[in-house]
Order: sequence, then C-alpha cells, then structure tokens
Amino acid sequence: MVCANCGFAGPAGNRYCDDCGAKLFRINRTTNRPLRGTPWGKRLLILLLTLYPALLVVLSLVNTLQPRRTGLLALTEVFAPYLFMPLLLIAPFALMRKAWLLRVALLVCVVLFCVRFPPKLVASVPQATPGAIQLSAMHWNVMLGGNYDKMIEVLRTKPASIVSMVEADWIRLSTDYEVGALYPYRFGDEKSGPVSGQALLSTYPIIEEGVLDEMPGLWGAPRVIWARLDVGLGRNVIVVVAHPPPGRFCGRSTFPNRCYDTTLRDKRLAAINAFVQPFVKSGDSLLLLGDFNVTEREPAYTDLSAGLVDSQLSAGTDTGLTWRPASLMDKNLAILRIDYMFSSPNVLPLATSVDCTPRGSDHCIVHGRFEVP
Repeated sequence: MVCANCGFAGPAGNRYCDDCGAKLFRINRTTNRPLRGTPWGKRLLILLLTLYPALLVVLSLVNTLQPRRTGLLALTEVFAPYLFMPLLLIAPFALMRKAWLLRVALLVCVVLFCVRFPPKLVASVPQATPGAIQLSAMHWNVMLGGNYDKMIEVLRTKPASIVSMVEADWIRLSTDYEVGALYPYRFGDEKSGPVSGQALLSTYPIIEEGVLDEMPGLWGAPRVIWARLDVGLGRNVIVVVAHPPPGRFCGRSTFPNRCYDTTLRDKRLAAINAFVQPFVKSGDSLLLLGDFNVTEREPAYTDLSAGLVDSQLSAGTDTGLTWRPASLMDKNLAILRIDYMFSSPNVLPLATSVDCTPRGSDHCIVHGRFEVP
C-alpha cells in the first residue's frame, strides 16, 4: 500500500497514511502507480446505463415469443428498430473502466438487432419471362384529398398503367378531363369522403367492379374497392385497393392496457384477406394495393398477407419504408412500412421501389412491376 500524496509506503492492513492521513492505494506492479477504485458515482452511472440495453433484450424476447396485438408492448413492436437508437449515445460510456457488463449488454443488443432487423434488399432482381404480360402499378396515400397540383404533376408522367390512390378526392379525379385522357378507365367510391376515398385509375379496360361494404358493422365507411381489368391476350387481373383505419392510440380512459388498441383494425385486415382468397384459390391473377396501417412486425400482418406475396420482400430495390410523421413531410425519407403491394402467387413481382419526394403527403409513393403468365 502506498500514499499517492506523500509516497509513504504503509502496511497492507492500513487504510490511511500515518504521515499525512491521506488514503492508501495498492500499487500497479506494471506501471508502479497507485490503483484507484472506481468512484461510486461512476459505478452507479454504468449500472443505470446497463439497464436500458438489458431492458431491450427482455422486451425483444417477450415480443418475439409472445407477440401482443394491443397495449404498450404492441406499440413498442411498431417502433422496435428505433428503440435501439439510444444505444449510440450509451456506447461511449462502455469505454469507461470496469464497464464490462455494459459492453456485454451492448454487444448482445447489436447481435439482436442484426438478427431481428436484417437488411431486406433483394440480392438479385427477378428476370422477366419473354412473351409474358408485364404490368406497372403505383400506389399513393395522397393525404386528406391531397395537393391536387402535385397529384396532377405525378399523373402527367403516366407513372404506371395501374394507379391506386387512397384518401383521394374521387369526385374531382373522376371529372378531370386531363386525368381522363391519361387514364380512360377509372373507378372509385362516391360514398366516402377524402379521408377514406379510394380511387383506381387504369389504362386497361375495367370489365367488372365493386365495393366491399357488405359488413356495415365492421366498416364505418367503404374502405375497399376492386375491379377486374382486361390486360390483353385474354388475361384478366383483379386489382383491390384498400385503406383500413389504424389502431386506436392512448387516451386517458384507455391507458395503459388499451394504449394501442388494434382489435377492430385486425378484424378488418382479416376480412380483406378473406375477401381476396376466393379469387386467389380460383386461379385469378390479383394485386392487392393499399395503405393498411400495419407494420410487418405486428401479428395482423400475417393475417393480411396469408396466401399472398409481399412484392417488397421478393423484389424490393430499397428499404420500402412509406410513412413519416407530419414533422418530416418536407424530408425525402420515411420511418415505417405500412403501404404494401401484394400479389397472388401466380403473379411475379419484378421490382418495387418507393419515392419519398415531398409532395404534401405523409406517405411515399410505391411503384411496382409485375408479370402475369
């Protein structure tokens, strides 16, 4: 034991220097310098910082083994990847002395993140079959009727042969001569307003159309339209456009058990899948396009996508993220994927991508190319 103040070497049993009364320290035999213990404040800080990554590990295990549909746990799964971002602020503290437990916790979180949220970019784009019919499709939630000038600007480029829009002003779209010249075949729901309005624009003739509204207790307003298109060579393609409302979020009377209540939304998503399954099972070629207000991490995504092909997962050329909060509407980015292009197994997705150019909407535009045998 040695005194760092005066250099006095005291017996091993002494805690304080007999000469000056300062605290004695053990000697590091390599550097010949006193060994100082970690102050209790730093130890407490390291312990508190370790709690967050430990909580993330437990939360991930719970959401993976017992996924919830409602409540705070379900809401944490929606934003799960972003819960790992605070680890970037914690990481520098892992360099502190005796922070080995924090280092282990951060390493476990890094491995967990890579396993749960790996990049989903397609390694090779599917190749088109010579002689097969190829379709281009576009989907866009234009937001509360949309910025009409921006909408027309996009439509003037004739971005796809099939265009689906939700929260659209169908009355205006259906009477616009310029839109009619670009897309002579149009179908929409005249009953719903701009919040729930669905519109389908097509360069292919519409030979059959309809609205899913036979369950008034489940749908407050029509949220699903469909049409059968003649795409040539004797082939028909059914296009379904859907926009179920999101789950209900926290309220004073519902917190915390019903902080995120998706019960009604999940029933609607299951109803949409039940509606398209007869077409799929009969061998029809089908596209299901829309803003479904569900992330792929939620159990309801499985209900919605059962028996269908998610084009982003099979042919996506980017992240596929499509929604951003209002504060980011002027930015070319998105944080959640809730807009999808599904297809029946007999329709091959060739490529999908998103365009997040700011156009007055909180949603990005989704583009897709498909092959009909």
